[in-house]
Amino acid sequence: LHALNYCMLLPGPEAQQLATYIGWLLHGLRGGLAAGLLFILPGIVAILALSVVYVTFGDTLVVPALFFGLKAAVLAVVFE
Repeated sequence: LHALNYCMLLPGPEAQQLATYIGWLLHGLRGGLAAGLLFILPGIVAILALSVVYVTFGDTLVVPALFFGLKAAVLAVVFE
């Protein structure tokens, strides 16, 4: 709970800061680095995969239509 209070004072995403802090508390510098990197790794992989799909198949009709539908879905989630 104290760590969450400290993370709320700092600018930036609290969840990543809390994960990094807990990794550092449990396993020192290596744990903090591992927790911080593993926290952002799924996002990096997802964006990289979408980028590769767009660059590889962006000139077809299906992929731009799928990305347009994905854009609408993200907009609906944000409005919700």
